[in-house]
Amino acid sequence: IFDEYITKCRINKKIDFDDMLIWCRNLLIDNEEILYKYRRRYKYFLVDEFQDINDVQYEVLMLLAGDDRNVFVVGDDDQSIYGFRGSKPELMQRFMNENETCKVIDLFRNYRCAECIIDVAGSLINQNKNRISKKQVASKENKEDGHVYVKIFSNATLEGEYVVDTVLNM
Repeated sequence: IFDEYITKCRINKKIDFDDMLIWCRNLLIDNEEILYKYRRRYKYFLVDEFQDINDVQYEVLMLLAGDDRNVFVVGDDDQSIYGFRGSKPELMQRFMNENETCKVIDLFRNYRCAECIIDVAGSLINQNKNRISKKQVASKENKEDGHVYVKIFSNATLEGEYVVDTVLNM
């Protein structure tokens, strides 16, 4: 299937997202003139959702940033959801290690969830030892706000039925 996909891409003169990234990286590595052209043109870089980048994207960013390293990243390694397509939240830690002068601004206040939800989520997330340590604080301090229910189901169908029933009976 993959070979057929590659053949169809070539016949139709198309590239996919992975090709785009790899070709961009290779172009910057193989052609210093182009690399320096874009370094001169773009002096500052902002990357949002940094926890969802992959190795090639990281490499392109560092190539473009050069020695100046005028890079501002925003992300939360606990919120990475694109591992299935190669994202690596551990690149946030690598970025901090490779750029020792970077300043970390921790946005620790959560304005969405009640304290009990933040506490339960934190106790679960803290089980992951490969993460940047952080503490969330709920802005909603009312102990009566929010509820956490733990239910165990033997299969996904029973779980789905419970969710539907719960929503319909609200």
